[in-house]
Order: sequence, then C-alpha cells, then structure tokens
Amino acid sequence: MTKEADTLEMVRLFATAVSPVKRVSLVKLGIFWLVSCIINFAILLYFYGASFEPWIDKLSSWGVLDVVLLGVAGIAAAFYFYTSSIPGHKLSAKSFLLASSFFSFWVVGALFAAYLEMQSLESIDISGGFGCMLAAGLFMLAPVAVLLFQAKGLVPLSPARTACSAVFVAFSAAMFAYQFHCPDVSAVHTLVWHYSPIFLLLMAGAYIGSKVLKWK
Repeated sequence: MTKEADTLEMVRLFATAVSPVKRVSLVKLGIFWLVSCIINFAILLYFYGASFEPWIDKLSSWGVLDVVLLGVAGIAAAFYFYTSSIPGHKLSAKSFLLASSFFSFWVVGALFAAYLEMQSLESIDISGGFGCMLAAGLFMLAPVAVLLFQAKGLVPLSPARTACSAVFVAFSAAMFAYQFHCPDVSAVHTLVWHYSPIFLLLMAGAYIGSKVLKWK
C-alpha cells in the first residue's frame, strides 16, 4: 500500500469517527439556572421567613430606583455570561458593553437613591446590618455555583470576565429574593449592608474564574 493510500485510509477513519457537535441551547441553560434559583430561594426563605410587605414598602420608597436598575443590569449580565461562554458568538462584545453600562447605571442609581433618602430624613441608623450581609451572601452561593458549573462545560474565552458576570447575575437574583425577608427597605441600609460587598465579590469572582474556567 502506498503512502498516499495510507493517508487516504487514515482520513477515512477519522471522518467516520467524527460525530457532529451538539449545539448548546442557551435558553435551556438559562431556564435550568432560573428554576434552580427559585428552588434555592424558596428553601432559604422558608427557614428565614418571608413576607410581601418589605417589597410593597420598597416599591413606595426611593429604593425602587436601584431595584429597577439592578434588575436590568442583572439581565444584561446574564446575557453577557451566556454569549461570552461560546467562542465567536456575534453578540458577545456588544453584550459586554451593555452589561458594563447598566452596571454603572445601577451603581450611580443606588448612590443617588441613598442620597435622596438621606436628604429627606433627619437621622439615619445603619447599625445592626451585618447579619443581612451574611444572609444575602448565603442566598447567592448556589446560584453562582450553578453558573460556574455551566460555564465549566462551555468554552469562555475570557474566564475572569465570565466569572465576574456570573457573580453579578447571582448577586442581583439573591438581592431580589432576600428583599422578601429583610424588613429594612431603606435605600441607605440596602446600599451599605446589601450592595457594598459587590466589588469584593467581583474581584474574588475574577480570581476564581481565572483558575476554575481556565482552559487546560
């Protein structure tokens, strides 16, 4: 058998062994994450206690501003997380710009809501919120773990940025759920005890992502 025949035979064997790559459904991944979040939050709120009153009070205060912006920023970050996990996705670059912009709007909005609230109050008490910070962190553990597990099965070209977006998506979802428990709906309390750890969490996410999601 000639060398050319050997080469053709090898190509034929490779061709028969190769199977088509199954297309990843971002919608299914997103729905799975959402369902897992609902189950996780339902269990935690069952033990912590939940009420609609904090949300009703929240929507009638300056806090509604940062709530709306946080929701939009979280959705934009989720869109970037999933598009950035697939190499060559045509919307990846645009979704990063969108997520970054809405994140900035949310930060400014949270600060502005707290400022407006401080202008309308004679005195402000921000003590006793350390438990809120720990509990809110507990609410986001499972959501961020599921997202990182999903990203591990995909191919994120920028592991650090993808992990950061995962952290923020989980954070925004956890903040929405935790508001069913926390009776203090003031924008100042929310900014200090709920939102302030986000930058440390993002840095931790970038470090973990660079290690866990790094290509082998």
